[in-house]
Amino acid sequence: MTCNLVQIGTSKGVRLPASILKALEYPETFYLLFENNQIVLQPQKSRKNWAESFKEMSGNGDDKLLIDDNIDLDIL
Repeated sequence: MTCNLVQIGTSKGVRLPASILKALEYPETFYLLFENNQIVLQPQKSRKNWAESFKEMSGNGDDKLLIDDNIDLDIL
């Protein structure tokens, strides 16, 4: 697939086809990598269902601190 650079203010951008965005479930953000002289965009997946997972953890008693709040950070 070929695409063109478009002017966006003083920057340039690339328009992604709606079909590609739909296949990626319309991500809001991407990781941009530059590797081997290639630009790679990877969708940043949102962490779905976190609120429900934390509620379930609380109900199971799995939400206890693993590290004491009173730890002296200066010794780390």
